[in-house]
Formats: sequence, C-alpha cells, structure tokens
Amino acid sequence: MNRVLALSFGALLSSGTLAAQAVPATMRADWERDRANVLAYIDAMPESALTYRPTPGVRTFAQQIDHIVGTNVDVAATTLRGLPHSPQLGDSTQFLHSKSALHA
Repeated sequence: MNRVLALSFGALLSSGTLAAQAVPATMRADWERDRANVLAYIDAMPESALTYRPTPGVRTFAQQIDHIVGTNVDVAATTLRGLPHSPQLGDSTQFLHSKSALHA
C-alpha cells in the first residue's frame, strides 16, 4: 500500500493538472508526515492484531489503515487531479491479513 500510495501521489504531483495548481509545500509536507505516521502505526502493530476489532461492527486495524490511505489517494486523484476514479491500492485479501503486504 505504501509503495502504491507513494507512486500514485507522486504521479499526481508531477502531472500537469496538479502541478499547474501549484500544490503548496505545506500540503506535500503534511502528506509526507501522515505517510510516516501511518507506516509507524503499521510497524507498531503486531501481525496477530491486524484483524483486531475493538468492538463488533467496527473496522479492524488493517481496514482502518486501508480507509485512511484510500481516502488520501481518493482526494488526491479525484479532487486535486480531477480523475474519475482513484487508483487501486492492491489486493485487499492480501494486505488486510499480512503486515508486510499492508506495509508494502
């Protein structure tokens, strides 16, 4: 997810439409800080807890990470770039159950 997110956001930043909008350096810095924080959350969580639900009916830890990253990519793709759809983040059957796949 990390590599796909980095590549997707990097491609959006270097594209004509987004570059033409002159993305502020603070926006890029915020994105980099958020990325580092999400990776730290993943690193801190034991593999056995990826599917942990604090209470029935809420997202698991891995689903919450997917939600955070997916939302960030969606905003960058659809709002800033004007794309009709955000890029796929990978195979959720893999990254929702594997720490290394979630991190990647």
